[in-house]
Amino acid sequence: MWDWTSVIIYIGFAVIGGFLLKQSIMSNTRDNTITYGGAFILIWTFMAVFRYVSEYNGFITGGSDAPTYISYFKICNVPNNHLYEAHTEFLFKLLTKFIRKFTDNYRLYFLIIYSFITYAYFKFLKNINFTKISYAPLFMIMIVYAKAFSSIRTGIAIACILLGVIKYDKKKYVSCVLLMTSSVLFQRSSIIYAVYPLFAYIHKNGLLKRKKAVIYTLLGFMFGIIAQRVLMSSPVPFFKGGAYAKYILRSLEDGYFTDYMKIIADQVIVLVLYYLYLRKSSIYNRRATDWIHRTLDSMWCFDCLMTPICYVLNIWRASEYFFVPRLLMLGIFIYDFRKKITDDSKTLYDCGTILILILWFIIRLSTIYDVTDLMPLRFHL
Repeated sequence: MWDWTSVIIYIGFAVIGGFLLKQSIMSNTRDNTITYGGAFILIWTFMAVFRYVSEYNGFITGGSDAPTYISYFKICNVPNNHLYEAHTEFLFKLLTKFIRKFTDNYRLYFLIIYSFITYAYFKFLKNINFTKISYAPLFMIMIVYAKAFSSIRTGIAIACILLGVIKYDKKKYVSCVLLMTSSVLFQRSSIIYAVYPLFAYIHKNGLLKRKKAVIYTLLGFMFGIIAQRVLMSSPVPFFKGGAYAKYILRSLEDGYFTDYMKIIADQVIVLVLYYLYLRKSSIYNRRATDWIHRTLDSMWCFDCLMTPICYVLNIWRASEYFFVPRLLMLGIFIYDFRKKITDDSKTLYDCGTILILILWFIIRLSTIYDVTDLMPLRFHL
């Protein structure tokens, strides 16, 4: 049920979070970084922990899978007690059972999980160290975060991958491998993005040329079609259970070009901007920072190459994994384009940008709220 009060609450928390992230990134002192970053983690974690979760007569509030996660948490240590036990991933079961040994309060369970997720956002963004960017799009992270109200395992997996990228960038390869492996053991569909470090290693010597990108994209479609058949007939139990197999089965039934919204329009639009515009911008004509070229560029290219594979396999939630780097790309585009307009037009440009981003936020929320039961959003202290 669409609820404008809930929309306003989401926007409010999103804007506050985006502001705090911006301040922590731009801060020149460790104390300010900790203050703003800590405030961000605290406020967004509060939102997740104290949201009202209920299930009554088939009507769910607080996230479509949230009641199931709560139910599983409460009885997870009783042998053969829950259907969810047979379909969830190993590391998530291990984490849940470990926390359950110390408490039966699901809010403490949520506190640990969502503080980890928000910490990963903060830690990843703090590594930007790049001034030629608009931080206006950062509030859009709320879209992925809110989806974690339902898909908790995916939220944890995304957090592991973002932290794994940081470890790779700092050449801490053992930690990187552990985090990427952990993401798969929390959510098996993250295996597609957990192989990013391998691509980053291959890609480290330069930017991906446009011609190669087209070739790799076509190969991605072919690989996806082959994988679609192979995985459905795979004897490996890992690929048989949960939503992963359902996605592939549904893709076989739907075909490749039906239900095109699963591609996620913003993913394609932002990546097109990257290849057609950003590569020619002054940011890439001058050496900006190692981080932009070495890490973000690799992530953007990898995201582009994975899009057709995820589309063919019908894994539409895969668009969430590198959603944050895409927002950074959009921020660079907004900043770079702003330099090309006159000073008199910049105020109008800034206001128009904010309005478009808020409208985009509302549209994205409207595409997920019903299937994820994110509305109405209420709090219960």
